[in-house]
Amino acid sequence: MRTNPFSSSKKLILSLATISCLSSLALAQISGPPYAIPYTQGNNHYYTLLGYYPGTQIEVNGNGSTNSIFLGKYAYVRSSNNGVKTLYVHATTDEKIDIRKILNKGIIAGFLNIENKGSFNNGSIHVGDIDNQGYIKKVYIGIWGENNGKIQLDSFKNSGIIYASNGDGILFEGKDTQIGNFINTGIIVGNHSNSSNNASVLIGRPDKNHGNTTIDLFLNEGLIGSNMAKYGVKFDSGNDSNGG
Repeated sequence: MRTNPFSSSKKLILSLATISCLSSLALAQISGPPYAIPYTQGNNHYYTLLGYYPGTQIEVNGNGSTNSIFLGKYAYVRSSNNGVKTLYVHATTDEKIDIRKILNKGIIAGFLNIENKGSFNNGSIHVGDIDNQGYIKKVYIGIWGENNGKIQLDSFKNSGIIYASNGDGILFEGKDTQIGNFINTGIIVGNHSNSSNNASVLIGRPDKNHGNTTIDLFLNEGLIGSNMAKYGVKFDSGNDSNGG
């Protein structure tokens, strides 16, 4: 029986057309470089980046959305604002965002921010798993500005490099920030040329957002610290009577 030599081509065209159709839906929740590979199924949005994209930002928003982000081994992304909020997950007021997974095998030559955007009184951000196997310049996960709301992170794993040339390598803060497992087998460095009180990993802040930042498991089998940071890891309750 003869086969149709054009059947595979038709399937390929159909597949590309389907991806093109879905991309507009996915990018409504996850915006970033146009040549990434987006996919949407129901209310679940998936975003994959494989190439070199300086001067760009990946942004996640959308009330009630569920998202996953994958950066491949040769991916490079850095926002045009000196790397600030290169990978930016945010919610406002009563919004709820669910991030199933953030997997980085490439280079985020800027900040990974998961935070409130303005008022955040009854909102929530849930992140299932952050897995860094590549490079991230700096990580901020928290609720700033004395806002209420909740951030829950089930798992943070670093087997790569988080190296802040200025400031904390990782900062967790908020009135209600819950972290399940924090496991480091890589390198986390913070540098503080103008301050001796900060850390490579800072959990809570002494001057604001007095509340609860909790971690169930903190396991370090790698390197945390630098000669420019007074503390490798610092837990700060934000209340002098409770210590820091």
